[in-house]
Amino acid sequence: SYILPDPDTRFPALEYYSRSYAYASCLAGGVYGTLDPVTGIAVWGVPGSPVTPEHRNRSGLDRLPESFGTGAYRRYKHMVDFFESLIGRDVPTPHWYLSILGVDPDHQGKGLGGTLLQPALAQADEEGLPCYLETLEEKNLAFYLRHGFKVLVDDREPHSGLQFWTMIRS
Repeated sequence: SYILPDPDTRFPALEYYSRSYAYASCLAGGVYGTLDPVTGIAVWGVPGSPVTPEHRNRSGLDRLPESFGTGAYRRYKHMVDFFESLIGRDVPTPHWYLSILGVDPDHQGKGLGGTLLQPALAQADEEGLPCYLETLEEKNLAFYLRHGFKVLVDDREPHSGLQFWTMIRS
């Protein structure tokens, strides 16, 4: 609600962002999910396979400013830039980056989130690379800790004042 405070525009803008970002990441090779029906998705930044300008264009992600509106996009960029500065400061390169893990509420608590994590975690282990994530939800910490992540930073984002945690698995 910090980025998109208006409840009337929040859902359509978040739906646009989620679809566009997942598609751009899929083009870059970093998406794992369930099909028929879609009940969960894990979106990873894969080392050596970044989301390119072509991916952003094809997915519609480059039209995010129009979808969000000026103020919301500015708040979004402040948070993204802040979290990217932490990655540059705290995380070894190369690394895997878990940007989104989402499971339909009706399917939570059944092991699907862990199942969605496993392919990338196994690949990262095989490559000897760390995995990194940020979460704004304290309730997510226990889940990630069970999957081998450790808390790296527990702080507040300076623009929003929202509490966040960064986590790493190496």
